[in-house]
Amino acid sequence: MRQRIRRIVQKEFLQALREPRMRFMLLLPPLIQLLIFGYAANLDVESARIAWMDEDRSPASRELLAEFQGSGRFLVAAEPRTETGMQNVLDRGQVDAVIRVLPGFARDIERGRTTGVQVLLDGTNSNTAAIVSGYATQTIARYAGSVMAQQQRKKLVAGAESAGGPVHVALPQITAQTRVWFNPDLRSRNYFIPGVIVNIITLVTLSLTAMAIVREKEIGTMEQ
Repeated sequence: MRQRIRRIVQKEFLQALREPRMRFMLLLPPLIQLLIFGYAANLDVESARIAWMDEDRSPASRELLAEFQGSGRFLVAAEPRTETGMQNVLDRGQVDAVIRVLPGFARDIERGRTTGVQVLLDGTNSNTAAIVSGYATQTIARYAGSVMAQQQRKKLVAGAESAGGPVHVALPQITAQTRVWFNPDLRSRNYFIPGVIVNIITLVTLSLTAMAIVREKEIGTMEQ
């Protein structure tokens, strides 16, 4: 039985490599699909282009800009000064997002008030817009956390000095750290390629089987 199966496998390999159409179906389509889904269909956002619109022009707004630039995920491609300039860079697709710091940003922080940063996104590509929005939200939240920690330290120091006691500026903090296993960089090709390989194997197997049956029928060796 094993000898018969081995002979059949050898015959099928010889038949597949002998027929030009079979060689084409066996080699070229799988390679094209691997290249397309592995490299051309890339959903990663390595460096998002942003426009920085600073209407406050304060040390606090420059610290926020440094936070964006230091994250390694953003590239400041434009600095519009007016609403029209901001609209133009978005409409022309020159940037993926506009980060707008409103007037009174630093004043509200100093007074302990709630302040905001406007993030305008180019929604032409919804996947890119969602990723850039997540990156911007994380960067702003990280800056807000550092500002809150500084304000708490100032309050503790002021309270301790007024009471005449020792000054303790250490603040307990709880931080959540996310760790991704097996694909720490979250690259889309690491998700796509294994699934594409399985699909290719399934499709090629079905195609080769169908072509082999038709070929056997044409040459009259089906009954053998």
